[in-house]
Amino acid sequence: MRSALLTLAIALAAAACSHSHAAPGASPLSSRERRVVVADGVVVTATRWDDTLVELTTALVPGPERSATRDRLRARHAGGGPSFTVVIELADRPLDRDVLLERDAWWFRCGGAKPTKVELVAIDRYPTGDGRAHVRLAFDVGFAKGVATGHRLDVGSTAAVSRRPELGRSIARRGVALRW
Repeated sequence: MRSALLTLAIALAAAACSHSHAAPGASPLSSRERRVVVADGVVVTATRWDDTLVELTTALVPGPERSATRDRLRARHAGGGPSFTVVIELADRPLDRDVLLERDAWWFRCGGAKPTKVELVAIDRYPTGDGRAHVRLAFDVGFAKGVATGHRLDVGSTAAVSRRPELGRSIARRGVALRW
């Protein structure tokens, strides 16, 4: 009986940590991507950039544009310290005055270091027909060279409604960790 409980506990712990490593046989792109559910209807997906991902991304770009695109992506994502594309998906949110839709409501850390660059690159909205929407925020987040290893990205939100953090005090203080 005790060994069955131990086996169950190990299986549950492994399932809970499944976001930290890519599945065996995963594609090169998915091995660089991590996803975690922060709260009900809030999902964070991060992609860690490196030279190999730049090459994979530019492989399908036609002819002379390939070199220019490769150089641009390499300068943006692989020229300095760790670089990430972070997509935050917010399901079924009010369209006006949602504190989680503000760019400054989100923070990022890599190895305890603050980013040198945080750029909001896209906001996608999908109205649900009842005055609410599904929203995705996409950020490019870069860190200084040598400051962090890039094997752990912490994402959190300090957005608050009436002095209460929208996603809870733990997320506001520590965030959630995505590990490679």
